[in-house]
Amino acid sequence: MTFIKTDIKYWIGADESNHGVVPEIYVAVLSTNPNDVKRSPEIIGKQRKQVDIETILSSEQDFRFMVLENEHFRRIGRLSIKIPTIAQLIEGFSSQIEITKTSIIIDGKDQQFPLLEELTPLVEDMFHTELSRRRFRQEKDGDRHYPLVNIADRMAYQLKLIYERLRSGQKGPFDEKRVYLRL
Repeated sequence: MTFIKTDIKYWIGADESNHGVVPEIYVAVLSTNPNDVKRSPEIIGKQRKQVDIETILSSEQDFRFMVLENEHFRRIGRLSIKIPTIAQLIEGFSSQIEITKTSIIIDGKDQQFPLLEELTPLVEDMFHTELSRRRFRQEKDGDRHYPLVNIADRMAYQLKLIYERLRSGQKGPFDEKRVYLRL
C-alpha cells in the first residue's frame, strides 16, 4: 500500500534506536519527496553501519531527534514515553510544515498500547487544529518497507553510537536538531 494522498505535501517517518536500551534515541525525518513513502515491495535492509548521518539525508529531508535517559523512563514509563516523544519531535518541524498537509509513519506496532489513539489528540493540541487519524500510521517493520522510516532508523542508530560515548551534559553534534522532552 502506498502512503501518498494528493493533499499531502510533507511526510514524517519516525523510529527509535534499540528500544529499551539507554540512551534511547528517537528520530523523526521530514521529507517533501513522495518517493520516500512509497512502500517498497522488497524488504529494505538495515544499512546502519555503512553510512554516516551527513550522507544519509538528501536535500529534501530534515530531521529532529531526542535522547532519552533513565530519568525519563522512571518518570513516565517505557510505554507511555513514546507518545510525548513523537509528538514533540513532530512539533519540532512546526515552522516547516502545515500539519494538515502532513502524514506520519511510525515504526513498530504494539497491540497492547494504542499509540495513535493518544498521539493524534496530543498533536492536535500542539498545532491547535483537528486532524484525521488517517494522517498517522503505525506499522510493524515500517523501517523495512518505507524508505523514510528506514532513514530514521539508520539515523537513530548513528546518533545512539555518538551519544553513548558522550558524558552527561556534554554537547553532541547536530544539537541544533535536538529536541528536549518536556514533561
